[in-house]
Amino acid sequence: MNRKKDWIIENIHSFMKDKGMKLDTISSTIGISHGEFSKILKGEREQYYKHLPQIAHVLGVTYHDLVKQNTSTIQDNLRYEDESALHNGIAPNYAHQLVNQCQHTIDALKSTIATLNSLVKNEKEAKENFKRKYEKMKARVEELEKGSS
Repeated sequence: MNRKKDWIIENIHSFMKDKGMKLDTISSTIGISHGEFSKILKGEREQYYKHLPQIAHVLGVTYHDLVKQNTSTIQDNLRYEDESALHNGIAPNYAHQLVNQCQHTIDALKSTIATLNSLVKNEKEAKENFKRKYEKMKARVEELEKGSS
């Protein structure tokens, strides 16, 4: 059975090759050991994401370019998921339906988050407006009190 590809690690390898950069150069620049960076490149470290902004900077690419997934990797990973689903007794069509349902849920949640962010922004603006009105009223009361004394 094939193994699911980590396209980010593949991108790091590709950029290293394109730019002629060595493992030692990148590891020392981002402040991790040669061995640790080697394990990242072999896919032996799952928690390597914190280093990605630094790796992108050293490679002279954008973070987006470093994490961008190409079409062939997406297709390979879908084949892997189909094989994995079959191995676990799940029909590939059903697995794809689940993925689509999850994507629909994610999209709905993103929409909800956008709505909530908009509400928070509106509440902050309303609070600032209320604060300005309060300050004006307070200043007016102070003027009136000075005028009556």
